[in-house]
Amino acid sequence: MTRENHGNETTTCKKEMSLCSNCSRDWLTGLYSRVYLEQHLEKEVKQAVLHHGSLWVMMIDIDNFKEYNTELGHQGGDFALRTVSCVLKSGIRSNEIAARYGGDEFTLVFSREREGDALLFAERLRKRVNELVLEGKQMSISIGLAECPKVGKTVEEIIRAADGALLKAKRRGKNQVQLAR
Repeated sequence: MTRENHGNETTTCKKEMSLCSNCSRDWLTGLYSRVYLEQHLEKEVKQAVLHHGSLWVMMIDIDNFKEYNTELGHQGGDFALRTVSCVLKSGIRSNEIAARYGGDEFTLVFSREREGDALLFAERLRKRVNELVLEGKQMSISIGLAECPKVGKTVEEIIRAADGALLKAKRRGKNQVQLAR
């Protein structure tokens, strides 16, 4: 590769990265992208810490997702992702966001005054997904829930707490909600 070609590739790569960083929507699900989520969450976390507000982050994972891809092909897996996305979109308020975090993981950012209300909201979403049957397979999700600033005062801390609660839900048998403490 010549120095000139390397320069062109670098320029092209930078342009592609710039385009990607401007993408606010996930192409498959129509939910917000992870890039948008992280930018939005940065602002929301600062506001919650500054004003002692209550901001909730919900990490969601489709249980046994690999089976959808294996048994139904990637189109079946894509359909499962879009189906769960529709449930999430229909369950949130206009000032809340639902994003595809990556793979079969999603993130919701929302506000509720009381812990009980946040848990009830998460449980309602879990039950709605659990009512769905895709090609004879009952769908389910596991959810990790974390409150800012209670369990974290930075984006990294709140995501880590919600993800830890999600992993706990998976280890405890899936199809449940766990709260970060």
